[in-house]
Formats: sequence, C-alpha cells, structure tokens
Amino acid sequence: MVVSASSSPVPDRSARSAHRQTLETPQSTTEGSFNRTGHTIQIDWLGSTVTTLADLLRPGLAAVTVGVNPAPISVAAGHYYQGAAGQTFYRRLAAVGLLPPGSGYEDDRAYAGGVGFSDVVKRPTRKAEEVDKSELAYGRALLEDKLTQVGTQLVIFTFKKAATALLGDFPGHGLLSPTRQLAGARVFVMPGPYEKSDRTARALEELKHHLLTESS
Repeated sequence: MVVSASSSPVPDRSARSAHRQTLETPQSTTEGSFNRTGHTIQIDWLGSTVTTLADLLRPGLAAVTVGVNPAPISVAAGHYYQGAAGQTFYRRLAAVGLLPPGSGYEDDRAYAGGVGFSDVVKRPTRKAEEVDKSELAYGRALLEDKLTQVGTQLVIFTFKKAATALLGDFPGHGLLSPTRQLAGARVFVMPGPYEKSDRTARALEELKHHLLTESS
C-alpha cells in the first residue's frame, strides 16, 4: 500500500485551481501578486494575505525539494534557503550533483538544472514549531496536488518534520521504502543539519546512487 497525503483534507476547488496555474511559470500567477525581489509573492493563505516565496515548479523536473515553510530571511532575499541550515542543504545538493556550479542564487541554478522548490506551508515563520496542525493539513493537500501535476519522480524533504507531516512517523532518514511515496514519487529525507558526518555521508551516497540509477 502506497502511503500518501491523499487522505488529508482537500482545499476548495478555487484554491486548487489557483495553485494549478502557478506551476509552469513561477514569475506570473493569478493566485497572488509578485514584487521585484526574486521569487517573493503575496498570496492568500487561509484567509490572510502573506508575503512568501512562489513555488518553483514545472513538468519534467528531476526532483522537487520540500521544506516545512519559508524562513523570513529567505522571503526577505526572495530566494529559498538563505539561512545557515539552508546553506548546508545547498552544499548537500551540490555533493550529489543537483546544484550546478556557478554564480547567482542557488535556487535559480538548481531550478535551471531540473530541481524544483516548494513547502508544505507557505506562511513564513521564524521557527517551524510556529506552524499549527491546521496549516499542515491544508498545505498537505495543496502540495500533493501540485506534485501530481508536475509528475516528478523524486521528492527531497529538507527536514524530517516536513516529511512526517505528510507521511507520518518513520525511523531515520534517507531514501524511504517504495511503499512510502508521495504523489507517485520516491521520497528522500535529508539528515538533520547536525547529524553525524558519517551518517550524512552514507545518506548522500544513497541519494547519489539513486539518481544515477534512475538516469541510466
């Protein structure tokens, strides 16, 4: 039995339709309004207007990275994962070949190379603990809908809390069993930012091997 978020509460059709129209061109949307700072956008989130980061999604992506919700420092910059933990995440993406070298913001380079970005909850908070269960349930259904549309084969959770919010509790991290998928995609959970270096190295090697296997 494949474990997914399909049993979660489904937002109304208008919300799902609005999200559907943002997938291929993150720079334009009917869901909210963009400013001139990177990927920053204003959207309606559970009845309130919030400034957040647009989903960077399109069909054909090799992988989609998913966090709990954006950090204020990232929203201010207009780009994903601009805090210290986020920079650790980018170094790990680079180590497995998912972040091309070059200049400019990391999310732009990764997106150009075939890696998308989204979150379970779009409302920014300083700590993930500030996100309540109702937001996770609401965002869970929206996210699975978006992932189904882009048809990615791999979802990479940046933090385990985001994965357990959608898939329930499970031990450890790394590449999850094929029976525990999300929107038909395999799931990889990054080790925590303070995980032991040997365990992190083994997990990244597992991810690299999976990417090479799938591309061959």
